[in-house]
Amino acid sequence: MRATLLVPTALLFSLGSPLLAQSGHSSGSGSQVQRGSEQPPPPLPPLKDIERAAEDESGHIHYHKHHAALFVGGSHFKEEDGFTVGGDYEYRLHRLLGLGFEGEYAGGDLRETVVVFPVFFHPGAGLKLAAGPGFERAKEEAAGSELRAAEETRTNFLFRVSILYDFLVKERFTITPNVSLDFVNGRQVWVYGVSFGVGF
Repeated sequence: MRATLLVPTALLFSLGSPLLAQSGHSSGSGSQVQRGSEQPPPPLPPLKDIERAAEDESGHIHYHKHHAALFVGGSHFKEEDGFTVGGDYEYRLHRLLGLGFEGEYAGGDLRETVVVFPVFFHPGAGLKLAAGPGFERAKEEAAGSELRAAEETRTNFLFRVSILYDFLVKERFTITPNVSLDFVNGRQVWVYGVSFGVGF
């Protein structure tokens, strides 16, 4: 009786061993395939690239810390006009804010030199808004005399507001139409023209 029980048990064990080995091999190969299919996540881009991409998507152009430009235009007050040339410089404190310096000379009927210290605001794209105090040195007729030789130079305080738009050329150069309004000594003088600048 014991012999008859041992034979079937041994037979089942001998038949089951290849099946177990095969199932174990297949499960092992499946785990290997699954492990091989797993790939490490791609590395994150540098923080500078993320910030630059965010700026591009929000519509802000890439900016330089320093920007200098030459201005060519005109000045107008009532019936007085003058060809105007000058230059400006801006130091960018932030993507939105900058501090600057402007110097101009208006000829013709005006004959005045203007110096302004504006604060620039960059709301988006190439748009710039500026405002700041300054002064003008203008030649005026001396009291009680109509002779040009009797003219005297006076210095007057002014406040300027401006609107500008930078058109970027090759990521460094700018062409900037702009209009300014100077409030000076009870007058309102318009200054308009185009600036040609470079960032660095």
